[in-house]
Amino acid sequence: MSRYHVQVGDATFAYGYDKPQDEYFLQRHTPGQDGYPQVEDLVGSYTGNGYGTAGELLAAVAQHAIPLPEEHLTLIGLDLPF
Repeated sequence: MSRYHVQVGDATFAYGYDKPQDEYFLQRHTPGQDGYPQVEDLVGSYTGNGYGTAGELLAAVAQHAIPLPEEHLTLIGLDLPF
């Protein structure tokens, strides 16, 4: 499993490829009022929309303007684990 983090404003986005589940994932972590981060699954099986595909990850990255490294974008676009 790969897991990377990118800070955008007050949100931290965690993304990567989960090999055991054979899917891409994206989560948004924001500060919570109780001192614990609020976690929102945006791409992946925990969203309830099925497994996370490369296309779903790329669409969510564009929608939320998340600056991923070019190498990661290329590998995701080729549907290759990274």
